[in-house]
Amino acid sequence: MPNIRDLSIRTKLVSVTLLLVLVPLLAVSFLSLNRFDSALRKAAEEDLEHLVRNIFAMCSLQEEMVQKELGKRMALARMLLLGDASRIHRDPERPVKLPLRDTEGKETRGLEVPSWKAEGVRLNLDQDFIDRVGELTGGICTVFYLLPSGELLRIATNLRDKEGVRAVGTFIPADNFVSLMIGQGKPFKGRTLVLDEWYINRVRPVLAKKEKSWAP
Repeated sequence: MPNIRDLSIRTKLVSVTLLLVLVPLLAVSFLSLNRFDSALRKAAEEDLEHLVRNIFAMCSLQEEMVQKELGKRMALARMLLLGDASRIHRDPERPVKLPLRDTEGKETRGLEVPSWKAEGVRLNLDQDFIDRVGELTGGICTVFYLLPSGELLRIATNLRDKEGVRAVGTFIPADNFVSLMIGQGKPFKGRTLVLDEWYINRVRPVLAKKEKSWAP
């Protein structure tokens, strides 16, 4: 290896000059690459944020349109169920026994609930009438009974589980937001998890004398 002392003055000057040029150039290149990487990352984050905002706006608009359509279908379902009446007729002397089912669809026990009528049609277990309402409205139609413990018990519905079994006798837990709203006599609209599937729902309470119930 040649000794630096053996190099000529010209070689030494060229080497020092190259060193003085290359060091700032490398430093500038590093800073430029770092700045470019930061700018590229910032632009990507801004584009992603803009994309997320657009997707959220589209989803919100779609849900708003679905809710408007649901409002029309609910009005039709209420007219078919109640007609001009604002309350459901309750017959406590003729209770109906419903089989209660757990989340897995297994029958656990039976429960007697009052017999309800609307426009002369018994709602309890009258699945043919509920099916007709569902066909006319083009959606899921369910009548719940608000239990004293706060659960919403399905007493008539065209909703079916994965095995095709009608979901009569299943219920919404008392601590669910839907049950809490209906228990306070307030309507609910929004997305809910029903039998392991997400639905956009509208729920409104209907009074039966001094007791609370629910119809779609």
